[in-house]
Amino acid sequence: MYDIFLSYSTQDRERLMPLVSALEQQGWSVFWDHRSIPVGGDWHDMIGDAIRECRCVIVAWSTHSVDSKWVREEALEGRARSVLFPILLDDIPQPFGFKIIQSANFTRWNQRADHPEFLKLDTEIRRVLVHQLPPQQSTVAEPSPQRLPISTPPQISYKRLWGSGLAAIAVAVAAVLMVKQPPTALTPQPIVPQTPTVAVTTPPKPTIPPLLKQFAFEPDMLPISGGTFLMGCASARDEVEGGCFADEKPAREVTVADFKAGKYEITVGQYLACVKAGACHPPKPAPAYLGLGETVSDENYPIVGVSWDNAQQYTHWLSKETGKHYRLLTEAEWEYAARAGTETAYPWGNGLIAGQANCTRDFCRDTFAHAAPVGSFTANPFGLQDMHGNVWEWVQDNTDKGKQRVVRGGSWANRPGALRSAARHQHPPQHQHYLVGFRVASSG
Repeated sequence: MYDIFLSYSTQDRERLMPLVSALEQQGWSVFWDHRSIPVGGDWHDMIGDAIRECRCVIVAWSTHSVDSKWVREEALEGRARSVLFPILLDDIPQPFGFKIIQSANFTRWNQRADHPEFLKLDTEIRRVLVHQLPPQQSTVAEPSPQRLPISTPPQISYKRLWGSGLAAIAVAVAAVLMVKQPPTALTPQPIVPQTPTVAVTTPPKPTIPPLLKQFAFEPDMLPISGGTFLMGCASARDEVEGGCFADEKPAREVTVADFKAGKYEITVGQYLACVKAGACHPPKPAPAYLGLGETVSDENYPIVGVSWDNAQQYTHWLSKETGKHYRLLTEAEWEYAARAGTETAYPWGNGLIAGQANCTRDFCRDTFAHAAPVGSFTANPFGLQDMHGNVWEWVQDNTDKGKQRVVRGGSWANRPGALRSAARHQHPPQHQHYLVGFRVASSG
């Protein structure tokens, strides 16, 4: 079952790619026929099943789609179920029978998720879909992951670390976050798995030891030797799983100096040490945390619900406490580290391999309903883990004259295309989201 069925004219496909990407960044799964139907699938049957089973329908009215009988029929299905969300791509009247339904005006959309019309659409979808959830829906049990023998993820003893003041913070955070059910959680349903593009051999496990650290709350850091690589979307390398977006192009040669990168994403335990010290704001409770349970409270899961500004607070505190210079990775460093010397869309190849990453539904064939504990997946050739999937990672760079900050890597709620090494997205620096965390770097 998909959250959203997108009804549109094929002539508008390129125009709608940013919309699909923006919706998926919010955690929604989108049925988009040209990529959701596998090779050999019956278009008529699969589209019929998808629109009947989806939780809502977005119809994109344009000069092309208003004359399509297929789009009208799909819109009628959404209207009959009272889950139709029309958007206007062109300044045109809606077809007869749909004029009484208010449309979101996307004629001047800037392709950003903070645009007022996109925010209104997302809010209305969230409001309607939350009410569809049954009151006592159970969550999918998460088996304990197999830990790799490369190194052990950071373990922090709350009894030693916190004291009475931190215990109060921990109780408050856990009480807010550990509630019953996320607004986008779904009753498990059969889905159509996406056929992997290429099956390649997994690279051998690296044996790069983490650098020595002085304090229990310090992240494990690995040395990364600098070099020159082709950054961004190169068509022959990166056009897989739905292809590249405009902001990934053009590909260009970039040189990075030696640096150190966190082996894992910063964990709940590591971040709450900064909260206890009074140097970091607590992660933001939000309705989207409902039902995520240990994903947002267990010390060995990646911290989420933190903004770019919060990540800056953390790196400043960590630098002061340790006497070392910690910071976020630059965007170039992040992609260089994610590619790890490979010439493919993912460090393991150009297609999906079971157990390599954590993403939505069964596309990655992982065993986690939400985020996974850090270190749950095979390290890349540089020794870094969870660079692809799990949670988005803030990087240092900005876009749009500093109004937006970049996130990389994709998350457990995204489809495989968002996990490509070239894929990128952006949010305002104050943005806090249950799919976004960060990892750190250091120089010298």
